[in-house]
Amino acid sequence: KTSKAEFVGKVDNDTVGTPGWLERLLDGHQKSGRLGVVGGYHLNIKYADMPTLEKRVVTIDNVQLIPDAYIGGCCYLLRKSLQERFGYLNVTPGKKTFGWTEYQANLCMNGYHNGYLYPLLLVDHFDDPLSEHNLAFTKHAEISKISMGEKGIGQDREALLAWYVQDARRVEKGTSLLERRLPLKF
Repeated sequence: KTSKAEFVGKVDNDTVGTPGWLERLLDGHQKSGRLGVVGGYHLNIKYADMPTLEKRVVTIDNVQLIPDAYIGGCCYLLRKSLQERFGYLNVTPGKKTFGWTEYQANLCMNGYHNGYLYPLLLVDHFDDPLSEHNLAFTKHAEISKISMGEKGIGQDREALLAWYVQDARRVEKGTSLLERRLPLKF
């Protein structure tokens, strides 16, 4: 709330972006005031059906985007003015933050475009079992915790892989937009 910056964002401490990730997100927002939450593609590219995903690419004010009503929260950027207009997330220490998905969906319902930059801006989210940095499925499992428990997955690697594949399919199909009766193409 106290930031005086024009843009605000977040990168989780278990996420690594590719070189130039912040500049690409900033460039997208500077080209278009119609963007909401825009971030890096946090799903391992091995999960993606690229021809299907590429069919969803739209161009908004010279910014190529794979639109989605909500994106993962591990690496994103949005305009501070949108937070001022639509409010801030209510974060209570020790409690699961309710509202990130709903917050982004609200931006979409109000005409802003959330999604993943294209060409894909890849980020490595360490929760992903295919991440080389994921310690939960290595010899360090005894000292590592995986944060997927809130999704009801725990440390079952096969269930976690299935969740990531399902999330990749959701993005490919535009399910979050269709559920809210928002267009897949603009």
